[in-house]
Formats: sequence, structure tokens, C-alpha cells
Amino acid sequence: LIRLEGIAEVALSGEEIPVLTIETDPYLLNAFGITMEEIASRIETNNQSISGGRVSELGLQYLVKSSSLFTSESDFENLIVSYKPTQLVESGASSQNAESAPLYLREVANVKFENARPDNITRINGERCIGLSVYKEMNFNTVKAVDLLTAQLAVIEQALPGYSFQVISNQGTFIKQAIGEVINSAFFGMLLAVLVLFLFLRRMGTTLIVSVSIPISIIATFTMM
Repeated sequence: LIRLEGIAEVALSGEEIPVLTIETDPYLLNAFGITMEEIASRIETNNQSISGGRVSELGLQYLVKSSSLFTSESDFENLIVSYKPTQLVESGASSQNAESAPLYLREVANVKFENARPDNITRINGERCIGLSVYKEMNFNTVKAVDLLTAQLAVIEQALPGYSFQVISNQGTFIKQAIGEVINSAFFGMLLAVLVLFLFLRRMGTTLIVSVSIPISIIATFTMM
């Protein structure tokens, strides 16, 4: 919708935004000797997009980018946050770690995506929905913007089966009604003026000349403005 002519902004309200929640077990963290700061540092280090430079071929340059952004719960759960000993080798009175295995985030925390607490909730007839507030550009025609939006919403509705759009407030409707009332008032006013002129002049030719001059003068006035 934002790509339509004359549309300045489209704001959403009542949408559900997923957020990642990581609930750690403090006892397991103490047992493995890791802290929350270390887990946060591991996530920040591994969950990022790194530029790999440029590659030139046949006069064309390609931007190489290494993307390792996490997108699912399993990506976070399989993140290695530390290493745990798996076998001890005794040497006299002391013992030392011989082997170690990776410690995954899922072993010390529960990872899940949840919907964030919404700032506002939108409902129509008691049913949860998403609100769209569309704002036009300052100098663009409101009626034309509404017509473009109506046509585009019909196209989107056909492309998304099971979803429907319901217009709650439409400024274009009020403007069209106001324009219609102005046109009707101007027509009846002009008709009444012609009748009054005919009653006073009693001449059809003179009345017709004045009647034709009224709309011409109105059109000329608005054209010059």
C-alpha cells in the first residue's frame, strides 16, 4: 500500500510481535560454571551478519556477505555456550580433564518464541484483528487516494484467501457527499435564480442569456483562481 501514488504512511495496530524468551536454570549454570553474561556474549557473537568483501568477475563486482542470523528455536538451542568434561585421567594424587564435549544452550535453558505484550489491541465486533491506518500525502487528492486504496485492497483480498478487509473510517466518503451536496445546491440555486429572473423580466430570450451567463461566470471565476 505504501507504494501507491499519494500514500505517505501505513501504520499497523494490534499486531502480534514474536519475541524470543530464554529461561535459564541457575543451578545448571553454577554446575557448569557459566554465567548469563557469557551466554549473552555467545549469542551476540554467533548471531550476526558479517561482510566477506567483494568478488570481481568479468568486470562485475559481487558483494559477499556471510549470514548466520538465527531464525528458529532450534538455531538458539543448538548454540554451543561452553564445553563440559566427559572423561578424567588420574595422574597420581591429581586428576585433569582429558576430553570435553560441547554444552548446548538447550541443556541449561528453555528457549521459546512468544508473542510480546501488545501496546494496543484492535477488535471488530469482539473479534481480534489488525488495524491499518493509511495516511495520504499533504497535497494529494483524498478522493483519488481512497479510490486507489480500494482497488488495491480488492487485489490483496483475492491474493489472501481467508482474509478480508473492513473499512471503518473513510474520509473520501464524506468528501464525495459534501461535493454532491454542493453540486445539488448550486443546481437548485441556479434554477431558482432563472425562475425569479423570468418572473421579473417576462422575456424568454433575456432570461436565457442571463441563465447561460451564470454558469459561465462561475466556471471562469474558479478557473482564474
